[in-house]
Amino acid sequence: MLSSLLSQKLLDEPIFSLKLPLYEEDEGEILFGATNPNLHNSDFINLPVINTSASHRQDHDSRTVSASHIHFDSPHPLQQALPANAYAVLDTSSPFLILPSNLARNLTAAIGAMRGPYWFKHIPCERRQELPLLTFTLDGHDFSISAF
Repeated sequence: MLSSLLSQKLLDEPIFSLKLPLYEEDEGEILFGATNPNLHNSDFINLPVINTSASHRQDHDSRTVSASHIHFDSPHPLQQALPANAYAVLDTSSPFLILPSNLARNLTAAIGAMRGPYWFKHIPCERRQELPLLTFTLDGHDFSISAF
């Protein structure tokens, strides 16, 4: 979609921003070609990405970026150095985080994730405040995700 908007020269910049609502009654927001300065308090970090749509799936855009490390800051920290040729796939059609299988098993065990439908695991929302940060190192920059 972003590629289409850019090719039609409908955007000033090749960016988009997304605010996901925390609760059902909250509003979300998506902006194409801009960001909402009220929703961030630091400078952006540009990452070099590679278009992998042809090798991934044809029905959506996906991009990859160099990934070197994953760290879960729990009472028993879990760390995973990734091979030199590892990449993170930035997939616009999926809300999931998919990790190397050994790290995913250790991480879900450490936080007490419960088996859900199919192969998904989940954590009850009321336990979010107990969860530590999950940090990804992408192209030499650390990005942390909290449960909130």
